[in-house]
Amino acid sequence: MTDFSRASSLALFNEYCLQTGLDSATMLKAAKLPADTLANPESLIPYSRFLNLLELCAENPETRCLPLSMACIRASLFFGPLLYLIQNARTVGESLQELTHYYHLHSSGAYVGFERQ
Repeated sequence: MTDFSRASSLALFNEYCLQTGLDSATMLKAAKLPADTLANPESLIPYSRFLNLLELCAENPETRCLPLSMACIRASLFFGPLLYLIQNARTVGESLQELTHYYHLHSSGAYVGFERQ
C-alpha cells in the first residue's frame, strides 16, 4: 500500500528554495514529483517522494534544516481544511479528537494520536 500526503505539506517550499538558491522545479523533478505539485495543494503525492524531496534538500548545506524550518512555520498552511475543524472545536480535547480522527485524510504516511491520563 502506498502512503500519501497532501501537496500542502510543501507549503512555502518555493519560498525556501528562493531564499537558499535552489530551484524548486528542479528539486521536484529530482524527487519525481509532478511539476504542478506546488500549484495544487489539495492533490495527493506519494509520501515516499515527499520524504525523498526533503532528503534531497538535506544534502545541500544551505537547506539542511529546511524540513525543520518548514514544520515550524507553516502549520496553518499545512493542515488546509483540517485546520478549520481544529480551530472550530468547542474544547481543546475536541480539537485533538478531530485531529486524530481526520488526520489520515491529510496524510496516510503518519499517525496522530493521544491518550488521556
